[in-house]
Amino acid sequence: MVAKYHHAGMTLVETILMVIVFSILVTMISSPFNKFIDNYRQRVEQKDMLEIQDAMLSFAKLYNRLPSNVVADNTYCDNGGNTWNECLAVFCSLSSQDILNSVWGDERSYVHYVNSEDVLGMTMDIHYATLVSAGVDRNAEAVSTGVSGKGIAVTNGVYDSYNNNNWWTKGANHIQTFQEIQPGGDDHLLKFTDLMLKVEKYKQTQMRLENIGSALASYTNSHRQQQLMAENDDAERIIYYPKTAEAVSTTDSAKFATSAVDDITAASGAAALTFIANSYGNPVNDVQHVNYKARLTGMVTLMRILGLPDSYCCNATMLDVDGTNTQERPFFYYANPIEKNNFTCGDRPQDIPFNPARIMAESSSCEY
Repeated sequence: MVAKYHHAGMTLVETILMVIVFSILVTMISSPFNKFIDNYRQRVEQKDMLEIQDAMLSFAKLYNRLPSNVVADNTYCDNGGNTWNECLAVFCSLSSQDILNSVWGDERSYVHYVNSEDVLGMTMDIHYATLVSAGVDRNAEAVSTGVSGKGIAVTNGVYDSYNNNNWWTKGANHIQTFQEIQPGGDDHLLKFTDLMLKVEKYKQTQMRLENIGSALASYTNSHRQQQLMAENDDAERIIYYPKTAEAVSTTDSAKFATSAVDDITAASGAAALTFIANSYGNPVNDVQHVNYKARLTGMVTLMRILGLPDSYCCNATMLDVDGTNTQERPFFYYANPIEKNNFTCGDRPQDIPFNPARIMAESSSCEY
């Protein structure tokens, strides 16, 4: 009996030792394993944030803006009101929920802000956005005191709402604050602005306008030479620019064509205005009026008359949204524009010298 008791006692001691050794081994193994898992998730979070940034870039290229925190402002990115993450999901391999939530399951904080700014002499809406998520500790952290730069707004370990007074969008120097903003602790921060996209679109718009101007000059010179060679006595009394259906009033309706007529005789003995027919035989309709779709069609027609790409019809810096369709805003074209001096509108020339054609990014109030 003593021997059995001694043997059973040894078994108990061995079991206790085995438990202790196993606990030590688990502790030794779990610490680096947990660290490995944490580092892996950090890398995944960085990758996901970069993918979301690429989605923002694609979104901005298409829509000339970024999705808003306000669902009602995002109706254009689908048929219904959508959250910012649902809008971006179309441009991303991540689901809308994966865009909304971090790899730790916590909701990321998205802030969108629009500021009207002067870009190369042109006023544009510049969009800014930040996206932040807590790191391994799953706790939002402010930038520590003494650290250079500004941090995100945090209250009690939670990111403040996008309209909080402490958020970076507030204050006179919010753009500078946006540039300086930093994440706190192990938090992740993504910053995106479409400023450089808008600069490139501005340059693209300027290039289009310059090429249209050159094409209009070639068009008129070619037709003028044809009339001079034909020894047309009225060669210098012809408006050679592609026609437009001019804005007319009761006093000048007889002076300008609103139909496919090449020769229009002005009323009350005024000079005859002769238009060279364009290749379509009709005026380029409504390219100066507020009828958006008609103006778009007219500007595309004008580009084809001039031998330019259809895309030259429009201002790349301005985007209009019609339901789920987006379209660059068409230019305004005036074949024989009204005089405008000292911010007052004069008369449309009825005789030579006629005004050179004018193409503009914005409409002229004188033409209405």
